[in-house]
Amino acid sequence: MTRDQIIALAAALVVLIPAVVKLWASKLSRNAKIFWSIALVAIIIGLVVVVFNWNIPQGRIISPQDGDSVSRAFTVEGTTRDIPRDKHLWVVVQVSNRLFPKEPEIPRVDRHWNQDIFEGGNPPGGKFSIILMMVDSRGNDEIEAWLDKVRRNESAPGLTKITGSSKLDAVTLTLSPP
Repeated sequence: MTRDQIIALAAALVVLIPAVVKLWASKLSRNAKIFWSIALVAIIIGLVVVVFNWNIPQGRIISPQDGDSVSRAFTVEGTTRDIPRDKHLWVVVQVSNRLFPKEPEIPRVDRHWNQDIFEGGNPPGGKFSIILMMVDSRGNDEIEAWLDKVRRNESAPGLTKITGSSKLDAVTLTLSPP
């Protein structure tokens, strides 16, 4: 839940609770009180539904699909929507508890995207995951620093965590035999 959503929900409750209390203290008939109480609750529920569906970051991996077998070189395809301007999107390979971000960063505009991936490692049992990850600026800095080490051919075991990250989607894949 975002800060804006929490504020909107709190504002709705601040309006609803006193309105219902005042309504029940009024001289309206019992049936009128019940009717207006239900109406107020329905309005607040409607507002909450709108707020909670309001600009929720969404990302989906369309291909490959969960459980697919892939060669070492394959293309990941997906969609994104409502990604905040201060966030970054990365395709990340996860092998066991290690994370390996893949370049380039996914543009955060609402769109369909493709990214070519090469999996050069040897995951246990050939199983690994592809994650569409949204990260904040600190997480993006960690990824960029890790990628710089990889570009310089320095030892760069995968990351164990990425600060300020959230998983938008993930699929588990198996490497096809050569």
